[in-house]
Amino acid sequence: MKKILFGFVIIGLLAAGLMAAAPVHADDDYTISVIGKGVVNMKPDIVNVQLGVMTEKESITEAIDTNTNAVVAIKNAILALGVADNDIKTDYYNLYSSQMSYRDASAPADAYIYSISYGFSIVLRDVNRLNEVLDAAVQNGANSIHSVSYDSSVKDKVIADARNLAIDDAKMQAQAIADKLGVTLKEVVSFSVPDYQDYMYPGGGMGYGGGGGSAPISSGDLSITMKVNMSFAYEIQ
Repeated sequence: MKKILFGFVIIGLLAAGLMAAAPVHADDDYTISVIGKGVVNMKPDIVNVQLGVMTEKESITEAIDTNTNAVVAIKNAILALGVADNDIKTDYYNLYSSQMSYRDASAPADAYIYSISYGFSIVLRDVNRLNEVLDAAVQNGANSIHSVSYDSSVKDKVIADARNLAIDDAKMQAQAIADKLGVTLKEVVSFSVPDYQDYMYPGGGMGYGGGGGSAPISSGDLSITMKVNMSFAYEIQ
C-alpha cells in the first residue's frame, strides 16, 4: 500500500513540474500596436475676425457716445461690404474708470479717465474680402484686431477623411511589422482616437493704432492631422 501511494506522489510531482515548465501565453500577449496618421490639406472658405474699439475720455458720457459712434460706423461699413448682419456679434462690452493721477501726478484726486472697450466677432464667408473688411474696420474706428483665423465649412468631412487615412496607415504599419516578424496578422483587438488632434489653421493677431491700411493677409491651406491607436492580434505561423 505504501509503494502505491509513493508512486502516485512521484507522478504528481512530475506532472506539476511539466506544467510549470510549459510556456503560457494569454491571447492579449499576441498583439501588434501601432499609431496611424492621416493628413488632409484644404483651402479655407471662412474667416473669423475679432475686432475691438477702445475709447478713453474724461467724461463718461463722451466716452460712451464716442465708442458707440465708432462701433456703429464699423458695423455699417462691414455690412456695406456684403457681410450678413447675423455674422456680426458682440463679444464683450467693458466700462471702467481710473484716477488721472495715475498718469499725471499733477491731476486733482477727483479727476477720472473713463475707458470703454467694445469687442465683436465677424464671420466672413468670402475669404477674398478679408483685407477689404479689415481696412473698412480700421478706417472707421477699430483700434484693435485681436485675431484672424481661418476655417472650413466642410471641416467635419475632412476630419473624417483624415481619420480614414490614419486607419489605413495603421493597417499598413501593422501588416509590415507582421511580415517582418513572419507572423499572421489577424483582427483588430483595440481602437481609439486621441482627444487631442492637430488642426492647423493659419491665422494671427495684430494691433492697430487707427488710420492707414491693414497688412495683406493670405489664407494658405488648412492642414488637418488625425491619429489613431490600433492593436491587432496575430498568430505565429
